[in-house]
Amino acid sequence: MKSGSARCSTHACGRSVLAVVLSLMMLSLASAVAGCGGGDDTGAATTVAAGSGETSETTAAGASGETEDIAKMGGTALATATITAWNDCLARLTTLLEGMPDPATVQPQVEALKEEYIEKFVAYGRQQQTFDETQLRLWRIEHGINSPPAYTGYQTAANAYIADASTPADFVDLLRGFNILTQYTDFELLKRQEPEEAARLGIE
Repeated sequence: MKSGSARCSTHACGRSVLAVVLSLMMLSLASAVAGCGGGDDTGAATTVAAGSGETSETTAAGASGETEDIAKMGGTALATATITAWNDCLARLTTLLEGMPDPATVQPQVEALKEEYIEKFVAYGRQQQTFDETQLRLWRIEHGINSPPAYTGYQTAANAYIADASTPADFVDLLRGFNILTQYTDFELLKRQEPEEAARLGIE
């Protein structure tokens, strides 16, 4: 009987020890979960702050490194960049022409917009001048298969002015010039079609 009682005591002690261990494990798990929750909040705040800093740095780097990026472009990349920029330009022009403002009022803004993109496209043209025949072929192919989505909106807005007999001729010519703006990326074409403009830009 004594041995049986001893065995029962041993079993009881074993169960007690097991219960204590399990309790400690549950407490540890609860603490870990609470700790992880607090860590997530801190991490989220850190990520947002870091993201804000990275955005400004990336923007600054993009602005200062634009010319360097152009120098790395091959034929396909340069043509894609040209079509993308042309699309942005046409979209901005269409916005300026919304509601058909008086040409005398909007013309300075339209001229500034055109000059902004001429400068960009001339930079693209200088890179195009460095291409060998392989890259030139890729450049031509990409230009041939892509067109700017904003072109239709530009056509509608420009044609409204062109159809209006009261629109000054110089404003009509200005609007039509956006149709062939990408010629500034092809110096040989620009020299043939607009030699005075090529000379103005120092393109020989």
